[in-house]
Order: sequence, then C-alpha cells, then structure tokens
Amino acid sequence: MLEFREKHVDGSNKYLFLLHGYGSDMNDLFALHSFFPQLNIISIQAPYSLDFGGKAWFNIHFDENGVKDYALEEHEDSLEQLEQFIQQQISKYNMTRDHVYIMGFSQGAAMAMAYALENHDKVKHVISTSGVLTDKLLDFNLYKQIPDFDLKVYQSHGVNDPVVSFEIATQGLQHLQDLSGVDVSFYEYPMAHTINQDNLESLMQWVDTTLS
Repeated sequence: MLEFREKHVDGSNKYLFLLHGYGSDMNDLFALHSFFPQLNIISIQAPYSLDFGGKAWFNIHFDENGVKDYALEEHEDSLEQLEQFIQQQISKYNMTRDHVYIMGFSQGAAMAMAYALENHDKVKHVISTSGVLTDKLLDFNLYKQIPDFDLKVYQSHGVNDPVVSFEIATQGLQHLQDLSGVDVSFYEYPMAHTINQDNLESLMQWVDTTLS
C-alpha cells in the first residue's frame, strides 16, 4: 500500500488527494493544507525510490540524443497502485465524485490527470501545476472516444519553466480542450518550475468557485 499523510477537517465531506513531483515525497505538497481549510487532505507518496533520494511515480531516462523518455511500465504500475489506494479511501470515507479533488505537481500532475481521465466516474476536479501533460504518458486519442468526461480542470504553468517547457503545457492544454466534457481553466505565470504566490491565489479562488 502506498504511504501517505492525511489531515481531516471536522464536518467536511470533501477530499483533496495530493501527488508530489519527481524526487520529492508526501511531505512536500502536504504543506498546502493550510490554504485549503475546507478540504480533507490526503498526500500520497510515490512508490519508486531514486538513487539520489526522494521518490518518483516513474523514472526518467535520456536517450543517446538527449531526448527525455519515461519508464512507461513504472508509470502504469504506479497508476494501478494509485487507483487501488484511492478506491480504498473512497470506500473508507464514502466519498462521492463531486466532492473529490486530485492535484499534482510536475510528474504528479501527469499521474493526477491520468487517474482522472481513466477514472472520471470517481473524481470531478483535477489540478495540474507545472504538469507533464504529454501524449507519451496520456493516450489522448483513446480519450477522444469518451462521450463526456464531466471534469473541471485547473491547469497552471510557468512561461520560464526549464524542466517542463511551456510548449508542453500548451500542447497538453490543446489535448484537454479537444476532449468532450473537460472544462479547463488555464493560467500562465512569469515563473520557473514552481508554484508562486499568484499561482496559489488563483488556485484557491478556483477551488472556492467549485465549492460554491
């Protein structure tokens, strides 16, 4: 079973799953709980350990030409583990999809989006920050066959991101906009591979809007 940290709010039936980025752990995004006092928080740790420390949902490799590639079998394995874990939490806390949020940063955003698109009957709100939303990891051609996802998506990215290029972000945005029933709110900021204050404030406003 995946490791996790959680913080619960008395009287709230709304849940936010957090998926950290490459080389981080479950403690990273957990610090966001103070910005979302109306949500129960479950911060999940990726299963793969890295040589230099930290965790990953899947390893990243570079070919002889320096082109980035991904360990797709690990990606699929992590997604299966994530699906099993979230289903356990859904059953444990009797969650309904309208009250489920999933958020990821960078590699975690790719996992959050993959989970939501594969399990849109279980989650309504998806948050992608500095995300790797590429067709190498997400089968957008397959997803185009789905008649109605009924998903609300917050996507943000830094125009100066040196890790996941802004071009990848806009390509991912186009793929999402081509899907039926995916309502995307896109925000760009003059920042690198991070979440800055303006980014955080717009995210808080977006969450408040979905709760009202």
